[in-house]
Amino acid sequence: MASNIQTIFELSEDTIRSLSNPNDWRNFLKTASWQYKYPFQDQVLIYAQRPDATACARIDVWNRQMHRWINRGSKGIALLRENGRGYGLEYVFDVSDTHDRYNRDVRLWKYNTQYNDEIIDTLEGTFGELDNSSSIYTAIESAAHNAVQDNKSDYLHELEFVARDSFLRGLDKVNLDHEFTTVAEASIAYMIMHRMGLEPDGIFERADFEFIRDFNTPAAMNILGGAVSSIAEDALRNISESIRAQQKNFARNQNRVYNRTENREAEVNEERNENNERNHLQDSRGLSDTRTDSTETGSDTRQVRTDAEDISQAEQTDTVLRASDDGQTARPLAGDRQDSNETGRTDDSEDGRSGRRDGAVESGQSFALDGADEQLPSFSGGIGAFTVGTQLNLFDMTLPSEEEQRRMIAEAEQRRSSAFSIPQQIIDEVLISGGNKPASVLNIATEYTKNKSAEENIAFLMREYGTGGKGFLIDGEKISAWWNDEGISIARGDTALQTRQATLVTWQQVQERIKELLENGRYAEDTILDQTDFHERETAAKYFYEVYRDLNSDKYPELDEEFNKEWFDGSYPDTVANITELFRDRANVDFALSVMENLSKRHKADSDIMRFRFYTPEGAVKLLTELNGEHIHFAPNGYVMNGVHNFITEDEIDKTLTRGSSMAGGKFRINRFFNEHSNKQERIQFLKNEYGTGGYRATPFSEDHNFK
Repeated sequence: MASNIQTIFELSEDTIRSLSNPNDWRNFLKTASWQYKYPFQDQVLIYAQRPDATACARIDVWNRQMHRWINRGSKGIALLRENGRGYGLEYVFDVSDTHDRYNRDVRLWKYNTQYNDEIIDTLEGTFGELDNSSSIYTAIESAAHNAVQDNKSDYLHELEFVARDSFLRGLDKVNLDHEFTTVAEASIAYMIMHRMGLEPDGIFERADFEFIRDFNTPAAMNILGGAVSSIAEDALRNISESIRAQQKNFARNQNRVYNRTENREAEVNEERNENNERNHLQDSRGLSDTRTDSTETGSDTRQVRTDAEDISQAEQTDTVLRASDDGQTARPLAGDRQDSNETGRTDDSEDGRSGRRDGAVESGQSFALDGADEQLPSFSGGIGAFTVGTQLNLFDMTLPSEEEQRRMIAEAEQRRSSAFSIPQQIIDEVLISGGNKPASVLNIATEYTKNKSAEENIAFLMREYGTGGKGFLIDGEKISAWWNDEGISIARGDTALQTRQATLVTWQQVQERIKELLENGRYAEDTILDQTDFHERETAAKYFYEVYRDLNSDKYPELDEEFNKEWFDGSYPDTVANITELFRDRANVDFALSVMENLSKRHKADSDIMRFRFYTPEGAVKLLTELNGEHIHFAPNGYVMNGVHNFITEDEIDKTLTRGSSMAGGKFRINRFFNEHSNKQERIQFLKNEYGTGGYRATPFSEDHNFK
């Protein structure tokens, strides 16, 4: 009799093979749209066992974070997990298998037509200018087109290696590109529309998915599925954030649920976005890491959150839940290499070591983790015919009793009652160090002088911090911090991600505390506070100059006539210094603002007036308007920072290693080599050759100030 691990591998392989039927593929996309925070391989297994599942999580997440019980007799959904010695099974349960003492629903974000304008703006900001944004439907299709065009090269490169084993064989590069692009764009748009309740079957026809028949091997389907899953996830995370922002005033007084991994507390009503991690999209429209999510032996993830533990999406009668994180990991299934020996599959996530989307290491204490450690099996055939939605008896498990679950929930509620298990002094030390960008504390102090709303400050802080972390040595103790779209997690020790003891400081709390520290004269030293005026003027001067430099003056020579050419005499540093000084005079700021406002009108009518699309007149208008706006003065009071020393946390190391080398395609090569070579010395030598001598490019000024 086949072992549980072998059976689930075969179930996955057989399910993937069935997806090359257009009807089955569309049915899969419907399930995947609700599970968009999970990687493709998890989506396949959820579809195979519970196609109607809407919000899935492990039992300890339901108990400890959501404070919900698993109903007696419920069957878990088996997912594959690498556990260090081989593969095991982890079980998740759908929300329909749970209840709480108040019989409340878990609330997830819900689309409403009143959000159309904001969603279209979000799609355009994420994926670039849309060819057609006349309706929500055309906007989604245009966004899917942009995303695939920007990111298909890596997927196609992988696809070329496995095409000959499938019905794709014989296609030249042009036709391979055409088939992949056609199916991927339609599938991504279909997933987005279905999650939003837009009834995509009325938009797409069977013919839109006919090319899926040619992706008839697990290797080919994993590449296509990884692309569709990854890109749709980024779109839906941004859409959920847009909707959440619109509903914020309504959600503020409701119960809040964090869709979090075991490291974080969960809120029950606000779908947190992974964000992502989320890993933010690049300003040039390309996704930061959207290549295939599969590996032969394990997986990375593009984001810093553990999606396998997050609550997946499901439409409820109530409002918003936020889709978490950083998302991401996928390991290839059994058929991946059997169909092709040419290549190993890899996921391009930023963080992760053990097959979860966000990069946190799988907990060895999970109730549902299968106890048997097995190596990746080799199969000569599948498990035979199966019915989608059938949960096999082998996946039945003995649930903890209701008394045991109640005890776990009580313990979680007790921990939650003390919001700051980390002393306020340590939290303050983390906050006053700022993020990891150059001059971060100065950036933050300068922004706070602009007297903006709490919501605007939160949005700025999330951009300023991004996703990352750092370590602090405070009174001889190691303190680790990690920040993402949820807030800043702080814990004692070498990691803030791989512990359940982390304290989460939400962005609302961060922005409030920073304001208090500034008002009390404890956020920044006098030398920093004295620079805020100059820093704001210099930032506006740099942006103003970049807009001038990026004008398409060759095609539109009249554009130069708007400017005072004397402002731009000299080298770049001299010009920036000159304009910074000129901006001391409000009249000069008014002049520059009028020039940018005129260009902005022209730019909206004809985007070709700019040679590039990063710096825009609209961004300059924003900065110059703020420069002339009301400001708050935070008086220096002689505050001197404690000279806290830093160390590199395990979370930072993991993030760096999972990026691969600085050479193009490094992650693919490393993953493929490790799949094919187990000798430790061979791996070490390969890594020495792959990494060589060098590093990653630092973030330039231009990437810190996107004001589109």
